[in-house]
This record gives sequence, structure tokens and C-alpha cells, in this order.
Amino acid sequence: MAVIVTDLRTVITEADSSTGWNQGEYITDFFVEAPGCVAVGDAGSFIDLYFGGTARNATNMLIYVYAFNNGLQYDWDSANFGIGLQIGDGSNRIAVKMAGGNKRVFSHQSLGPVDWQSLVLDTDTLDSLNTAGLVVARAGSYGALNVAALTQFGMTSYSISKALGGGYNQAVDIIRIGNDGILIAGGTTGDRGIFSEIVAEDRNTANLKAHGIIREYATGFYGSQGPLNFGDMTGNSWFDDSNVTLMFEDRAIGNDKYYFRVRGGTGETHFFLNNVTVATAGPFVTCLFNDDSVNALELINCNFTNLGNAITFGTDVSAQGHVVDSCNFTGCGQINPGLTLFKNNIINNSASSATGALILDRTDNTSLENLVFTSGGSGHAIYITAPGSYEFTNFTYYGYGADGTTDAVVYNNSGGDVTILVSGGYAVTVRNGAGASTTVSNVVTITLTGMKDWTEVRVYEYGTINEIAGIEDVIEGSVDNRSWSFSANGGQVVDIRIFNIFWVSTSILNYTVPSSNTSIPVTQVEDRVYENPA
Repeated sequence: MAVIVTDLRTVITEADSSTGWNQGEYITDFFVEAPGCVAVGDAGSFIDLYFGGTARNATNMLIYVYAFNNGLQYDWDSANFGIGLQIGDGSNRIAVKMAGGNKRVFSHQSLGPVDWQSLVLDTDTLDSLNTAGLVVARAGSYGALNVAALTQFGMTSYSISKALGGGYNQAVDIIRIGNDGILIAGGTTGDRGIFSEIVAEDRNTANLKAHGIIREYATGFYGSQGPLNFGDMTGNSWFDDSNVTLMFEDRAIGNDKYYFRVRGGTGETHFFLNNVTVATAGPFVTCLFNDDSVNALELINCNFTNLGNAITFGTDVSAQGHVVDSCNFTGCGQINPGLTLFKNNIINNSASSATGALILDRTDNTSLENLVFTSGGSGHAIYITAPGSYEFTNFTYYGYGADGTTDAVVYNNSGGDVTILVSGGYAVTVRNGAGASTTVSNVVTITLTGMKDWTEVRVYEYGTINEIAGIEDVIEGSVDNRSWSFSANGGQVVDIRIFNIFWVSTSILNYTVPSSNTSIPVTQVEDRVYENPA
């Protein structure tokens, strides 16, 4: 086992005694988190099984309760639901319907504590849940509930059938609160962490395990109902997985709670994904790859699908060693590539295209190339927020509008002057915000081919001696078949002069640089007037 999983949430209770509980017995016959749980044996009526303790401010907070009911249950959406997560402030208690005979929420499916379910509630969604008829008052009223001072946490459940042999059929175990999920660290260069190991730790029933965050549907297909953090602030961490899918599960959780984060620290952090899909079935997911202390980050051939929220990468010089190559971003929020090598990527149907699918705020970022943007029907491909010069190397765009429109390729909202150097790819259209102006310079590569050995080339602005490019001796290629390339702006007029001591000098004068890369074959004629005095 390479990974080390640490739970970052606060434990309300481990249910390791009956002290503080409204009813039930402490048993060690079964549990989801060792050494025991608090359980009851009941049937034919609703039971409330909750822990009372210190008041907690649960405003805009995730609450996780591990619950058990192995009896026959009514459907979860009827008046007599099977299991609900319960919270109270001492005077008012409510249950939120979550599971029943026709529905299970989070549980491990083949290995581990398969009869237990990890219930999760985002208190920020309580109003919408109440409107949907999923909130049931168990004492007092929902309207009077003080979420900022909760003292009671547990479950409400209903079992149609009694436990066999007069035993226990309903129980609660470890309860946690917090928005930080779990931390995945550990691993070495020779023994790197993978997702299946995180699941193994999650379904582990040892003390303070049973996280109730991540599970496996099938081989290589995982589901998460909480935030995932990778990396260690003080130790080393190596994680490297491929050919898997991670799905953030559909829960009544706000769009600000799920996140996928890689972080570094004083130790070394190495994180690699190849052909991995990260998607969501409901709530938005924020991806944070912007910790500059991460030593190595590689995302290759990955898919980020319908995540909705922002995806950010490192902006420090150390992030220049991070690589995002041949990935697809579909239905995601705004992407900030920072200084990461961000190449060969496809950005489709951005959820943040009103300003721009890709934000550029650093003119020192020249590590973007071969990008494809497809409009989601409105908005921009690129959002520029800082004045300066930017290089667009082989960018292509589909479905964007003309200059000045709200769906032009680029939205320059920097408040200043921006120059866009276009090298290859498609033409750029621009919308300028207040105080902004944009100059588009289409940089084209001209390649001279078929030149003789010992050839010198000089390129000048047309009719001047202002040199814009040149080389003393062309050496690329093979004997007497040399090539050399230079860059100029599309539409620029230049003079190209080609010298060789053994061949007649050649000139290409008044040459208008085309709008796309091109090659020019050079024919050199032997200079028969030249005489070598030796």
C-alpha cells in the first residue's frame, strides 16, 4: 500500500460508547469504524438516533454520517422513507430524506462494509431540499433551526422488519463535519500511489478509517462524494495512475464544495495522470493544480468533463516544468494555464465563455501551443487581463464571431495595449474592453530550401538595411540541400538576400509575407567568374 490517507474533517463522534446518545446501545458485533457503533433494534416506527455534544457552526458546511439499516425499508421519497440524516440545535431537529428501499447513497459495493451508507448533507442546500419536500421536522420546526449552533447529529430511520433473533437492525457510527475531504500522500518513485489504494483505505474499518468519500463501481471506475487533496505539506508524495475514471457523485451539494487539488510543501510532490477522466454527475468541481511548490505535474491524454468550475495551474517559474499535453476540457470553467507547458489541448463548450474559456494574465507565458477552441454558442475563447505581448502558436477556433462582438475569439479587458503574435493557426478576432486596444501580428514561418553548402542569408525590411533575420552559414539538411527558416509578420514586405562565395548571389526582393507558413525553393547558379588564387 503506497498511499497514506488522512481525513481532514472534524470528528463529531466515533460512536465508541453510548455516552451522549439519545438512545441505543454501544455494541462491537458490527461497525464501520472500529471498535464499535451505537445501535438499536426496532421496527414499525421512525427512530431518531443522534449524538448530542458541543455546539458547532455548520453554516455552509458538509456533514457526513455513517448509517446502517438492514431491515426492509419504505421508499426514500414517500412519507415513510428508510434513512435520513438528522441534525438539531437542541430545540429543533430535522431529518433530510436520503435513502430507502429503492435507493442507496454511498456504500462500498463488494468489499468492505457494504451494509453501511455514508450520508452527506450540505447545509447550504437545506432551503432547496425543504422546498423539494425532503426535510422532515422531528422536533420544533425547520424554520427555527439554528444551523450556526448545531448540537445534535445522527440519523432518522424506519424499518418495516425487526432484526433477526432480536438483534440490532439500525445503527450510527462515525460522524464528521468539514469541507476539506481527505488528503492522499505517501508513495515513492518505485512504489507510486493509485486510485484503487485510496478506495482500499476508504473501506478500511480500522479506527478513524471508513472515510465515506471514495468508492469503486467497477475496475478502474471510481466515485467520490467529497474533496480530494493530493500531496503532503511536509513529506514526500508520489502518485501516478492511468486509464481510470473518477466521477464526482450527484448529491445535494453546492457548486462550491467539490474540488480536486494537488499541493506541495517542504517535501517532494510528484503527480502524474495519463488517460484519466475526471467528471461530475452533478455539482461543479474546482481543479487546483496551481501550487508552485509541486515538483512535477503531468496530465497527459486526460479528460476533464462538465466540471463547471475553474481549473488553475502554477504561475511561479517552477511551474514551467509542469506539463498538460493532449487533454480535453469540455464544459469546464475558466482555465488559467499560468506558466505550465500547455499544449495540444482541446477546450470545448466552456462554462465560463462569457469572459473567455482561457484566461491569459501573464505576458511571460510563451508555453502555449497547438490549442483548439470550440464555442459553446456564446462568449469568447481567450480572456486577456494584462497589457503586453502574447504569442498564439497554432491556435484554431470554431464557432466564434467577428471583431467587436461578444463572441469574438479574444476579449481584451486589460485596460491597456495588447499585441498578439499569431504564428500559424486561424485568424484572430478581437473585442476590446474599456481603455483597451489590440494589435494582431500574424507571425509566419518562411523556410528556404535547396541551398548549397556555405550559404549565408540576410532578411531586411523592404527597401532598407534594417535586418530582421539572418544566418552566417546554413547547416540544416544534407550536403548542397540546406534549409533555413525565419519568422515575419503576415503581410510584411521584405527583401531576402542569399550569398555564397562559389555561387551567384540570389535575391528575392519586394516579397510579401503570406498569411500562413510557406516554403521557398532556392536555385543557385555556379559563379564561373569567381577565381580562387590558390
